[in-house]
Order: sequence, then C-alpha cells, then structure tokens
Amino acid sequence: MREKFLPQEAKASAKAIVYQLAVAVKYCYDMCEGDIVYIEELGDVTNDKQQVEVKCYDDCLTDNHVNLWKTLSNWSHKSFCPSNFKSLVLWTTQRIGPKSTLGSFEALTTSSEKENLLLNIHKESLNRFESGNKKEPSQVLKYQMLFFADENEDKRKQIIDRLAFVVDAPNQEQIVEEIKQVYLKDILKGKQSEFIEALIGFVSRPSEGKSASWEITYNEFTLKVQLLSKLYSCGTQEFPRKYIHSNHSVPSNVEEKKFVTKIQDIEYDDVVNSAVQDYYSAMHTISDEISNYQIGKEILDNYTSDIMDFFERKYRSHSRKCSDVLCDSQNFYDEITEKDAQPFADFSRTPERFRNGLIHAELDDDEKQYKWILV
Repeated sequence: MREKFLPQEAKASAKAIVYQLAVAVKYCYDMCEGDIVYIEELGDVTNDKQQVEVKCYDDCLTDNHVNLWKTLSNWSHKSFCPSNFKSLVLWTTQRIGPKSTLGSFEALTTSSEKENLLLNIHKESLNRFESGNKKEPSQVLKYQMLFFADENEDKRKQIIDRLAFVVDAPNQEQIVEEIKQVYLKDILKGKQSEFIEALIGFVSRPSEGKSASWEITYNEFTLKVQLLSKLYSCGTQEFPRKYIHSNHSVPSNVEEKKFVTKIQDIEYDDVVNSAVQDYYSAMHTISDEISNYQIGKEILDNYTSDIMDFFERKYRSHSRKCSDVLCDSQNFYDEITEKDAQPFADFSRTPERFRNGLIHAELDDDEKQYKWILV
C-alpha cells in the first residue's frame, strides 16, 4: 500500500514538481525549430542533447548525498543509454558542502580523474560500513555499489564523460524573474506572472495513454507563447476575460442590492442570476484586470457615460410606447442587455457581460435615478 504523505511531505513534493516544470519552461524557451522537450522521459527534463535530473533541496550537496548517487544509479540502469546525450546534468538548488570533494569535479580534465574522485567517495563509505556494526548498507551505499559494479564499467565511463553539475541553481522565483527579464519585456507587467503560470500549466498537461511522460515540441510551445502574447502584450486588443466566464460567489444578501430590486420591480426573476453574475464579472474585471492596462479612469467613466446615455434615450422611447408596464419593461431590459457592446478602449471586442455589469452598477448607485420599470 502506498504510504500517505504527511502534510509537510506533500507540500515539499508539490514544490518539487512545480520547480521541475519551471525548469522545463526554461528549457522550452531555449528550443530551436524541430526540438522537443520531454517531461519524465528517462528523467525529469530531457531534450535531444541533455538529460537533466532536477532537484529542489535546501541542504548542501555532500559527497554522500542521496541526490548524487541516486541520479548516478538511475543513469546506470540497463534501460538507459548515456551515449544518446551530449551531457547528463544534475541540476540542483543545493550548494556544494564545504567539506565535499565535489567542488573540484568540474576542474578535473580527464575521465579517469573524475572517476577516481567518485571512487574514493565510494571506498570511504564502504570502509565505514565494513568497520561499523550495521548489518545492511545504507541506501546511498547501495546506489554507489550499483554504479561501481563491474558489469557497469563501460556505461560508467560514458556517464562520467558526460556528467555535469548545475549547483546553487536558481530557485523557482529566480527562474520566473529571469524569464520575465529575458522573454517578457513586451508583456504587461501586471500579467507577467499569469503568463508564466499559464506556461507552467501548459507544460504540465497530462499525457495520453498510460505513460507518465509527455513532450512539448518547438511548434507547440511557440504557438502557446504567441497566443498568450496576444492576450497579454502591451498593445493587445484582446479583452481580459479572466472573470468574464467565471461563476462568482455572491454575498448572501445580494437580493438587497438596488440593481436586483429594480429587476424585481419588473417581475423579471428569470434574469436575476445572470444579472448578478454580470455585475460581479464587471466589478472584478475593473478592480483586478483593467488596472494592468494603460487605461485611465476617465476612459472607463466616458465609456460608462456613453452606455447610460443610450440607456436613457431608449428608456424615453420605450416609455412613450408603453401599454403594458411589466411586459414592455421586460422587453426594454432585453433590448438593452442583448445589444452588442460597443468597443471599450482599444479592445477589439467587448463582452456584453462586461457592459451589462456596468449598467447594473449604475442602477445600483443610490445617487442616480436609473430604473428598468417604464413610466
């Protein structure tokens, strides 16, 4: 039976997964045409040149740290072919420990020197075990024994020839900031985090079938970036729709709001729920989204003023023709709320829900005399 994570273990596991995906996004940005980035294919992040094991840990990388030897053990598996890659990378947020001999690994120039460094670590671990009282070797020692097994000699040399360390690697926040600085200069500042979150969600999409691995092609990633750029670039003409199609939670006393009671005045209960959703969609869009764009308050005020000028003209016209107050008032409501919304600011298409929400907000204003019921 699979053991349940303790809360802190679940949190650490989720953090590691999100970090792995952030690294994958970074590698996706480095792709050239025809390239593919694989997730959980032979390792954490893989492309045609590199196989990367990603570790997000706060402690130091020591000579006998499990991250090092488990990774080397995995690459020693019979199903893995090191010669398929130019480099095998252990990418970790850990710094090399002050007493570790790993700090000199990159400076060594020959494969034999690098192998001897790792072999000396293994010999010291083995000596400690043999001179101690433990009956079973530690898991790290088991990984070392597998890596240095005689049958793995050829593969071991291939691994060592390709082995590279990225230590003290940027954490998730630093990776996100780097992507913002390098790739998102033309994206609205207030939308850059949302842009990256969307990319992380994109690279985490589940694979088809039973396989736990999946791939992101250059063309797929480029198309996704283009679509997000169209939404979030400084010169975008796409209306922000984060809250437009959402179902919003509403206060329990929402029926006491003026704009709701004015709909009840014309006994049009069928439209109350949609009116409430329109209202909160517009209010959330204004408070949380419009502020990210270079749109001054006067633009919103002028847009609202134009809407309500039209509202008043139609109200006078319908009032003159009114013969059945409730029926004609409901028809007036439908005509106003079903009409195509005029463009707001420089957006190419403004949702009716946003325009209608602004109308309900005006009807909710105690200082204004707007109403649906015709007189």
